[in-house]
Amino acid sequence: MKKKIPLDTWPRQEHFSFFNDFAQPYFTVTVSLQMERVYEMSKRSAVPFSLSCLYALQLALQSYTPIRYRIEAGEVIEYDAVEISSVFLRGDETFRFVRLAPESDFNRFISANIHSKTEQLNGPLVSEQFLMESQVPNCVHVSILPWLSFSSFGHARHSRDDFGIPKFVFGKYNKADGTMPFCIEVHHALMDGLHVAEFVQVLQEKIDQAIWDR
Repeated sequence: MKKKIPLDTWPRQEHFSFFNDFAQPYFTVTVSLQMERVYEMSKRSAVPFSLSCLYALQLALQSYTPIRYRIEAGEVIEYDAVEISSVFLRGDETFRFVRLAPESDFNRFISANIHSKTEQLNGPLVSEQFLMESQVPNCVHVSILPWLSFSSFGHARHSRDDFGIPKFVFGKYNKADGTMPFCIEVHHALMDGLHVAEFVQVLQEKIDQAIWDR
């Protein structure tokens, strides 16, 4: 499930020690993703565009190791797999945190998480399950803002949020050019700008894969 990264042989050991003591060690990058393929596939398949975006993100998460690094008790931990905890809007314009089932097959992912989304939207904002899952950092936090085309983004952050969990935000899809803003926030003790660039490349490759030709 997870393994410890030996700091004495890790090339980024000095960087980890340096940035881990920062009062605010997170940095944010906003990029533009080419999402026309995902959008058109979602329309053809009559599946929620938001879940299709999250499926592509899940594929990228499992394919890029540094995005699965976490900090636990001062140690760097690599998880074999991480799950997505995403924000979804309810009919009363409040939101709920929805933990998504990590299905590798697209159709199973959509089917399982349409059901999971409905179930969790009907629960309280802070449930026992949410509190339990918040203690296990094998996840990423995702927001979806289909109303806004932004060029930067800032997050509310708990003062005890020290696991180094990445945060992502999908913005408004632009039908004119097929692009969507995408914000990435990561812990600088675990990742640098090079790693963010590599992850974005992996994500775009997953978006462009034949999995969307359905």
